[in-house]
Amino acid sequence: MKMAIGLMSAISLLLFSMTFGQMPMTAVVVETEQDAGRGNLKHIERWLLFPGGKLRYQRTFNPETRQTVSERYDDYLHGLAFAGEGSGGKWGYHWSGGWDWWRWLTVTVERDGKKQDVTEEVFQTAMVVQEQGKRLVFDEIWQLEDGFLVIRYLFEASQPDWLWLEVALVGAKRSRLDRVQITAYPTTSTGPRYRKRWMTTLTQDATTETGRGLKVASEWCIVMYSRYAQEEQGCVVVFDPNEIAAGMEAGGGYGIALFFNPSPNVSRVHFALNYFNRKHWREAVRPFLEKAPQILQQLRAMRWDAQLEDDGDALIEWQPLAFSEKAIWVQKVRSVFSLASEESKDAREAFTTLQNLWQKSSGMERRLFEVEYSLQWRKFVTAFQKASKDAVNTFVHKR
Repeated sequence: MKMAIGLMSAISLLLFSMTFGQMPMTAVVVETEQDAGRGNLKHIERWLLFPGGKLRYQRTFNPETRQTVSERYDDYLHGLAFAGEGSGGKWGYHWSGGWDWWRWLTVTVERDGKKQDVTEEVFQTAMVVQEQGKRLVFDEIWQLEDGFLVIRYLFEASQPDWLWLEVALVGAKRSRLDRVQITAYPTTSTGPRYRKRWMTTLTQDATTETGRGLKVASEWCIVMYSRYAQEEQGCVVVFDPNEIAAGMEAGGGYGIALFFNPSPNVSRVHFALNYFNRKHWREAVRPFLEKAPQILQQLRAMRWDAQLEDDGDALIEWQPLAFSEKAIWVQKVRSVFSLASEESKDAREAFTTLQNLWQKSSGMERRLFEVEYSLQWRKFVTAFQKASKDAVNTFVHKR
């Protein structure tokens, strides 16, 4: 199934928004699904395009059981790339000059004594854009047996070069966060033998060989880059030391992998990420370290909930059909819903569930409501689209 989105027009929109800072921050989800060429297996690709970068998720799976399959290198890819000026002055995405384009973020969850790499082993439920405008908020969602794993990405128009990240267990009673791994590729994966991967923290300089054990209390800002060759790109991460257990690890060769072990009873951990491009590390590192205390303060004060309309009648909008608004009015949904309601039992049931969720939202955990509502909205729009393409066109153009 191909979602009704034009990739080139989406990129044009994002470039326009990025170029003119006063424009609202927007993002679009591009999703394709096709045969994997191996029996009945399917391969899904999800791309989330945002100003200055893109996020990708690729997975091969059994459509009947939703079980994931890992037989080839591209059966599972989970990457993050920022954009900027490259060699020769050309603008583009940095596949191997920033964060890992293959497995940038790995989350391990423990439940009933068993550990599972959820991001790789569990089929991703959805990518969802939750808020646009002065802030941009989007989620990656994995459903667990007892709740959800939600990776929330947040940008603010006032600081578009910083990505604020939350890894959270939502509605999960038995699960706990075991480990979060973030991987960076400052410059290309391979290089001269004399090139070294370095990490500079608030207290030391270390290579990936000598700095494997980092002190959380004093090394909560880490700048990762290369020395002696390929010295003009790097990545930065700031984390809240109160959320991470006493020890953390770092390592890697081609890339730099950071392993964070959340403190007991912590269900959400937070990070701020940035990177530099076409600037020598001698010029780039020190400003990041000097700004780190301010970034940590902002990280701790960040409002992580998605913004709803003030009057309470707005619904969270699911966005893989290129809808450009962050919320829709109940009455508009009802008026267009009637066009397809007689043709689609699934759409009627999904819409009824939406109404019921909205009515009981005041008694639900806020984040759990956001997740369940956005997923139910996805079911409604999918059923609505299947029932009547004409009705969907009316739905999109009349709002």
